[in-house]
Amino acid sequence: MISRSRMKTIVLVISLTLNLLVIGGITTRIMTKEARPIPPNLAWIMDNLSEDTQAELFPQLEEFWDSSRPLRRAIFRAQRKVNELMVEEPMDRAAIAAAFEELRQASHAYQKLSHDQTIEVFELLTPPQRVAALRFLEDRRDPDRRDRERDRD
Repeated sequence: MISRSRMKTIVLVISLTLNLLVIGGITTRIMTKEARPIPPNLAWIMDNLSEDTQAELFPQLEEFWDSSRPLRRAIFRAQRKVNELMVEEPMDRAAIAAAFEELRQASHAYQKLSHDQTIEVFELLTPPQRVAALRFLEDRRDPDRRDRERDRD
């Protein structure tokens, strides 16, 4: 049987190892510029484009990333507020409704910016590049179609 002090040592070593792994991952993400080089809402555009085209678009997308960051933060803050209010006692229906409205407004502002940025990026592409970028959307499956296919089987 393993002694209590030996068990504590093993648990301590495992905990230390996991903490170092997490800290290393966070540090790597912070230190590498490529951690989030483009806005997540526009990443799909880049998937089917050549490396040259991606390199040309990168400065514009990096600028978009910076301009969309405050809106993404607003969404996360609004979502956090909704989550906090949903578990409060007593539950305040009016406060939750107001928080959801704030979340909708933040989401709408982010979606509008995302659409505007998508238009700007597509203006920079040639027609064949636009077709290549849209392959992502074509490859996604319509959920209704997926349900129909499942029902057919």
